[in-house]
Amino acid sequence: MKKYHFLKTILDHLVWVSLGLAGIYWVLDSVVESLILKQDVLEALIHPAPHELRERFFIIISSILFTVVIRHLVSERTRALKALQEKERSLSTLMRNLQGMAYRCRLDGKRIMEYLSDGCHTLTGYAPEELIAREGPSLDDLVHPEDREIVRGKRQAMAHDSKHFDLRYRIITASGETRWVWEQGQEFLSPD
Repeated sequence: MKKYHFLKTILDHLVWVSLGLAGIYWVLDSVVESLILKQDVLEALIHPAPHELRERFFIIISSILFTVVIRHLVSERTRALKALQEKERSLSTLMRNLQGMAYRCRLDGKRIMEYLSDGCHTLTGYAPEELIAREGPSLDDLVHPEDREIVRGKRQAMAHDSKHFDLRYRIITASGETRWVWEQGQEFLSPD
């Protein structure tokens, strides 16, 4: 965010620098031309030829337009970034206050976790990082051995039929306690 604020500040200054450079160019061009043509320098500055006015006007307007367009693009990017940060903050707050656990996993054999909310520790006894790590247990490993095949079969059948699933089964927590859970989910296929 600071990077975009810094860039915006630079672009604000670039407008004035562009105008200053255009003014310096105008003066230098008039001085050089008057020296070449052996005219009065002051006269060339005050009463430039019409083609010189067009050139100078074009340079000034081009500089201003370029700077304004770039500044607008940076402003749009900054607004989009702020909106994204606000959405992420809202989602993070929602996930922290959620009773239970929210997750996202791959639809592979082991259902490798990509995201687990903080409620994971309360429910399973494992920190989210332990279940996300490939070396740690998967969520399927926590399902009670007697329920594992039934849960896997129901989840696959429901996911293929309606893309929604609603299951009740037992898990074994990190401390070895058996706990009943209610899992609701929906299958989302990633574009890649």
